[in-house]
Amino acid sequence: MGRYWALQIISIVQRIIGFIVIIGSLVTSVVIVAAPSAIYGGREIGTTAALSLTLPGALIVLIAGVLAGTGIYAYGQFIMVILDIERNTRATRRYLMQKANPAASPNFWTDDL
Repeated sequence: MGRYWALQIISIVQRIIGFIVIIGSLVTSVVIVAAPSAIYGGREIGTTAALSLTLPGALIVLIAGVLAGTGIYAYGQFIMVILDIERNTRATRRYLMQKANPAASPNFWTDDL
Protein backbone atom coordinates (compact mmCIF):
# COMPACT_ATOMS: atom_id res chain seq x y z
CA MET A 1 0.00 0.00 0.00
CA GLY A 2 2.89 2.36 0.54
CA ARG A 3 3.08 5.33 2.82
CA TYR A 4 0.21 6.12 5.16
CA TRP A 5 -1.53 2.81 4.64
CA ALA A 6 -3.78 3.37 7.67
CA LEU A 7 -5.17 6.57 6.15
CA GLN A 8 -5.79 4.75 2.88
CA ILE A 9 -7.75 2.05 4.71
CA ILE A 10 -9.73 4.68 6.63
CA SER A 11 -10.53 6.41 3.34
CA ILE A 12 -11.80 3.19 1.79
CA VAL A 13 -13.92 2.40 4.87
CA GLN A 14 -15.35 5.94 4.90
CA ARG A 15 -16.34 5.71 1.24
CA ILE A 16 -17.99 2.31 1.78
CA ILE A 17 -19.90 3.61 4.81
CA GLY A 18 -21.03 6.68 2.85
CA PHE A 19 -22.32 4.49 0.04
CA ILE A 20 -24.16 2.24 2.53
CA VAL A 21 -25.78 5.27 4.20
CA ILE A 22 -27.00 6.60 0.85
CA ILE A 23 -28.42 3.23 -0.21
CA GLY A 24 -29.92 2.72 3.26
CA SER A 25 -31.72 6.06 3.15
CA LEU A 26 -33.12 5.26 -0.30
CA VAL A 27 -34.41 1.87 0.86
CA THR A 28 -35.79 3.29 4.12
CA SER A 29 -37.68 6.08 2.36
CA VAL A 30 -39.24 3.57 -0.06
CA VAL A 31 -40.25 1.31 2.83
CA ILE A 32 -41.79 4.24 4.69
CA VAL A 33 -43.99 5.10 1.71
CA ALA A 34 -44.76 1.48 0.74
CA ALA A 35 -45.79 0.17 4.15
CA PRO A 36 -47.81 2.81 6.02
CA SER A 37 -50.04 0.27 7.81
CA ALA A 38 -46.95 -1.33 9.37
CA ILE A 39 -45.78 2.08 10.54
CA TYR A 40 -49.13 2.95 12.14
CA GLY A 41 -49.51 -0.31 14.08
CA GLY A 42 -51.53 -2.24 11.50
CA ARG A 43 -54.43 0.20 11.51
CA GLU A 44 -56.06 0.59 8.13
CA ILE A 45 -55.89 4.13 6.89
CA GLY A 46 -56.83 5.52 3.52
CA THR A 47 -54.34 5.87 0.71
CA THR A 48 -54.48 9.66 0.70
CA ALA A 49 -54.05 9.81 4.47
CA ALA A 50 -51.22 7.32 4.32
CA LEU A 51 -49.33 9.34 1.71
CA SER A 52 -49.95 12.61 3.52
CA LEU A 53 -48.57 11.09 6.73
CA THR A 54 -45.64 9.13 5.31
CA LEU A 55 -44.43 11.16 2.34
CA PRO A 56 -42.98 14.06 4.36
CA GLY A 57 -41.17 11.63 6.66
CA ALA A 58 -39.84 9.67 3.70
CA LEU A 59 -38.57 12.86 2.08
CA ILE A 60 -36.86 13.93 5.29
CA VAL A 61 -35.20 10.52 5.65
CA LEU A 62 -34.15 10.59 2.00
CA ILE A 63 -32.69 14.10 2.07
CA ALA A 64 -30.95 13.64 5.44
CA GLY A 65 -29.57 10.25 4.45
CA VAL A 66 -28.26 11.39 1.09
CA LEU A 67 -26.65 14.48 2.63
CA ALA A 68 -25.08 12.48 5.46
CA GLY A 69 -23.88 9.73 3.12
CA THR A 70 -22.45 12.25 0.69
CA GLY A 71 -20.60 13.99 3.52
CA ILE A 72 -19.14 10.72 4.78
CA TYR A 73 -18.12 9.71 1.25
CA ALA A 74 -16.61 13.16 0.63
CA TYR A 75 -14.54 12.86 3.80
CA GLY A 76 -13.06 9.62 2.49
CA GLN A 77 -12.27 11.34 -0.80
CA PHE A 78 -10.73 14.28 1.08
CA ILE A 79 -8.29 11.94 2.80
CA MET A 80 -7.21 10.65 -0.61
CA VAL A 81 -6.76 14.21 -1.90
CA ILE A 82 -4.49 15.04 1.03
CA LEU A 83 -2.47 11.86 0.40
CA ASP A 84 -2.17 12.74 -3.30
CA ILE A 85 -0.98 16.25 -2.43
CA GLU A 86 1.67 14.75 -0.16
CA ARG A 87 2.78 12.31 -2.86
CA ASN A 88 2.99 15.06 -5.49
CA THR A 89 4.86 17.39 -3.15
CA ARG A 90 7.41 14.68 -2.40
CA ALA A 91 7.87 13.92 -6.12
CA THR A 92 8.28 17.62 -6.92
CA ARG A 93 10.88 17.99 -4.18
CA ARG A 94 12.85 15.06 -5.56
CA TYR A 95 12.67 16.43 -9.08
CA LEU A 96 13.80 19.92 -8.07
CA MET A 97 16.63 18.59 -5.90
CA GLN A 98 17.86 16.37 -8.74
CA LYS A 99 17.65 19.29 -11.16
CA ALA A 100 19.62 21.50 -8.75
CA ASN A 101 22.42 18.98 -8.32
CA PRO A 102 22.42 16.27 -11.01
CA ALA A 103 25.80 14.89 -9.89
CA ALA A 104 24.49 13.88 -6.47
CA SER A 105 23.83 10.25 -5.68
CA PRO A 106 20.25 9.15 -6.54
CA ASN A 107 19.82 7.61 -3.08
CA PHE A 108 20.50 10.97 -1.48
CA TRP A 109 17.52 12.55 -3.26
CA THR A 110 15.13 9.63 -2.79
CA ASP A 111 15.62 9.30 0.95
CA ASP A 112 12.79 10.58 3.10
CA LEU A 113 13.20 13.82 4.97
